[in-house]
Amino acid sequence: MTQRINSIRHVLAGIAILALLAWGIYAILTVTTSTSPSSSPGGIVNAVLRGSYVSTTYSVGTPGGITIPLNSEAQFTMIFESNPAYDASKGWPQNYPVPGGEGAGWGPFLPSDPSSILSSYTVRYAVFTFLFSGGASWLTGPQGQISTTYGFSTPANTWIVEVNSPGNYTLRFQNFQSTNETAQVTMSYSSVLFTPSRPYLYVGLATIAVAVAFFLATGLVPWRRPETPQKPSNLGKEMPTDALGRF
Repeated sequence: MTQRINSIRHVLAGIAILALLAWGIYAILTVTTSTSPSSSPGGIVNAVLRGSYVSTTYSVGTPGGITIPLNSEAQFTMIFESNPAYDASKGWPQNYPVPGGEGAGWGPFLPSDPSSILSSYTVRYAVFTFLFSGGASWLTGPQGQISTTYGFSTPANTWIVEVNSPGNYTLRFQNFQSTNETAQVTMSYSSVLFTPSRPYLYVGLATIAVAVAFFLATGLVPWRRPETPQKPSNLGKEMPTDALGRF
């Protein structure tokens, strides 16, 4: 009975130790990230919009603006380079021509840093805000057509693209109307600093230490109590002898 009780105690102790170890490891590995600008309220989109510190707006279909005739395609391109070369005489950002002259190029800008769980890193975004009266709009990146990372309408469309690699990120518009397009297009460059942290690191380490201490303590208790040697029943008693004096 005593042996069975001890076995149950050790099983329960093992379950408790495993639970402590699991929670401690989870606590150590848990990583939370804060942003600058702050993402609260509104989430990452709010941080991106707050981090848009440089932008430019192009008029479409107005005197002196960009013309997008019928059945033509316009390109509004933001240029990202790993080692951008700046022309101080032209200022920054600079304007660049685009194929066909319909649209605009703007840059150069740095792409995002590699993400990390050990140190802060900066994520950079291309932000396009526009409201065309008709036609089709889509985005392309260095590898071809891409989707928005975030997007919303107010009623103008705002398309946000996280820039993970250098290259051209372009808002494209195809005019299917019978007249020239009339619109405005704004391109913005945004950067958000992400700072990872481990809020439960020390709690997790302490929990694992408790689990180890508990294991050592319970491990010193044997699974079975040592049996006490039984004293022979005839020990201390005089053995009978036969007539010849033999036992």
